[in-house]
Amino acid sequence: MDRDEQARLDQQRRDEQARLDQERRDEEARRRAEEDQRRRDEEARRRAEEDQRRRDEEARRRAEEDRR
Repeated sequence: MDRDEQARLDQQRRDEQARLDQERRDEEARRRAEEDQRRRDEEARRRAEEDQRRRDEEARRRAEEDRR
């Protein structure tokens, strides 16, 4: 194997490793983005449930006061 062939093989290995590294970074970024979105969705759902519970309680309280 001559030097040009070795250099070409070395470059192919580096290119393949760079491609694999980029795929790993992309997958990690996608996973983090999905997890962040899931957390935001869960927090929004929890807040909406709390708000609804407060509104329901307030409506019940007002209805009781109106009956008195």
